[in-house]
Amino acid sequence: MKAQGTTSARFPFSVDPLAKRSLADLLTAARGGVLSGVAPDGEWVCAPSGGLRPDRRVRLRMDWYGNQLGPMSADELAEVLAAEAAEACGIAAGGQARQVWRAYQDATLAAAGTVPTDGVALQKLADAAAAARRRSMGAEWAEAFFGDDERLLAAQLAKNGPVEPMLQPLPDAGERTVEVEAAWANWRQRIAAAQQEANALRRDTSLSPEARAGKIAELIERRFEAGERARAAGLLRVDFGA
Repeated sequence: MKAQGTTSARFPFSVDPLAKRSLADLLTAARGGVLSGVAPDGEWVCAPSGGLRPDRRVRLRMDWYGNQLGPMSADELAEVLAAEAAEACGIAAGGQARQVWRAYQDATLAAAGTVPTDGVALQKLADAAAAARRRSMGAEWAEAFFGDDERLLAAQLAKNGPVEPMLQPLPDAGERTVEVEAAWANWRQRIAAAQQEANALRRDTSLSPEARAGKIAELIERRFEAGERARAAGLLRVDFGA
């Protein structure tokens, strides 16, 4: 894994500078709000020799806490992730979790942008994003976090050809336009609202797993346009594989 700088990616509404809160306060904040009462996704996968093993389940845990970006900064969440990983897998894993999280934010920035309609152009963009992810995270972690997604996209391109254009909400990087900032704010608000509704469905013990999955799928279809649904499903941690 490549060493990362000390400055992490910033997102709209991130707390800047880093709030002077204790680790206990950060842990409480990270598990509250839209995540209150919801069991964490993913897990910390410990390497036999110590530290963390590259695994998609680590991404799922980071994505779960990523729902708090906005109320909390990326740097605050890095401390929460480091504390959890250290408790699960040892002190070395804590530092590694912090580094992987920051590299993950950089990789997310590298892949953000407008998706072209031309299949050839989209393939070139996908290849460039994959290379950028590996530069940010290193080959093993990038494969663990993004390999399945990249192969799925490649299969979809081979099968379907060109896709509809979709503006991806952009993090706070470089010179932002008012339009992009507004689009990103709108996206986060819609995801937060959908997350609360999905959380309520997950806590509804009267629903069978099949009924719950069906209602969450209906929620995504109702709240998001066709070109947004795959991204929204990923952020809401919905599995359409069945």
